[in-house]
Amino acid sequence: MTSKKEMPTVFVGQGVTKHGWSQSYAHTVVAVSPSGKTLTLQRDKAVRSNRETDIVTAGGFCAHTEHPDGQQWDITPNPHGQIIKARWSRAKGNFYSHGAKVSVHYHAEYYDYNF
Repeated sequence: MTSKKEMPTVFVGQGVTKHGWSQSYAHTVVAVSPSGKTLTLQRDKAVRSNRETDIVTAGGFCAHTEHPDGQQWDITPNPHGQIIKARWSRAKGNFYSHGAKVSVHYHAEYYDYNF
């Protein structure tokens, strides 16, 4: 028998990350159901703070983009951001929103310029 991950405790105001293939989207928890199994998330405002260090070279569909210093983002709550729900999947041991994994242990943004 496989052990499943225990459902983590999540709180209002906590930053979380929704994953979409190779990209990541920062959200803030705005509500937690009494059972803790359903989260209401709001899309954060995320602005790249080091885009000038990117290296763009010809190739692929249009170009390849490298980030020698990684991507750095200024992330702030957005009171007008899109609202979504994420639900705990006991079978998968994680939160999911419309099939996309939601990580509650870190708050990050990532844009894949090569996709």
